[in-house]
Amino acid sequence: MPRALAPLQDRVGLLITRRYDKVRKRWHMSTCTASCVSRHVLLTAAHCIMPTRNSKSRGPVDFSRMVFLLRPWAGRHSIRLLPRGKTAEKRRMLMRTGPGWRKGVVSHALEDWALIPLSDMTPCPATLRVHPVRADNPHIRKKRHALLVVGFQGDKMRHKDRRLYGSTCRATRAARYASRVRRLEHNLGHKLILHFCDLSKGSSGGPVFAKIRGRPVIIGVVSSTIRVHEGKRGGLSGKGGMSRQTERINVATPATVFYRSLKDMIRKYDGQ
Repeated sequence: MPRALAPLQDRVGLLITRRYDKVRKRWHMSTCTASCVSRHVLLTAAHCIMPTRNSKSRGPVDFSRMVFLLRPWAGRHSIRLLPRGKTAEKRRMLMRTGPGWRKGVVSHALEDWALIPLSDMTPCPATLRVHPVRADNPHIRKKRHALLVVGFQGDKMRHKDRRLYGSTCRATRAARYASRVRRLEHNLGHKLILHFCDLSKGSSGGPVFAKIRGRPVIIGVVSSTIRVHEGKRGGLSGKGGMSRQTERINVATPATVFYRSLKDMIRKYDGQ
């Protein structure tokens, strides 16, 4: 593990769920990233734990098999934390996601967050601080290498070497792209955090850090990507237009949209 990520080894972990594949008609294990935002609350993405409505392959989730691992590279010495609730239905009811969440629509990226309460018997050994910063904050938009995204990269994770990876990057503005992305930000009130951090499958739900007042804090959670086709003039190519380059912009759900729900859950399960 890189030395800079060592303090996160007891705060950011691997979320493992059992999901049904509707095409292959079998159950399989799915992995995401989650972080400890209090002793008894985890923060991740909604599409990591909730059944998707319009997906052709991803089916329901078996909440009874859900587990959260800290230091998964340590094998049997890893810390195993269990969500609260004795039954799968009870666990599902205790979890909280963005209202109206449904997968596959970029305009619902603001709903792609989830809070998972942990059992009293297995609390997080350490926690991370969440700070609600607006996505159009100049500190985030203008500073180079202002963001740090941490997660378990699927293309770098072997069966016995589930390492935590981090990538520094910068935030970007949708104004430099054409109508589709600009309309997206305009309709959402410029609330999404757009960035170019190095991500792959398995990083969903990972924390997005920024240094506020000299201290790294979580300002968002990894959600999805937007595919942009750049034409000759750098804009989005229309129907029948020639596009010379395809670029992916990563989307993060800002902490401002779930900060109140997070505070309520922390007060409920931690008594703070």
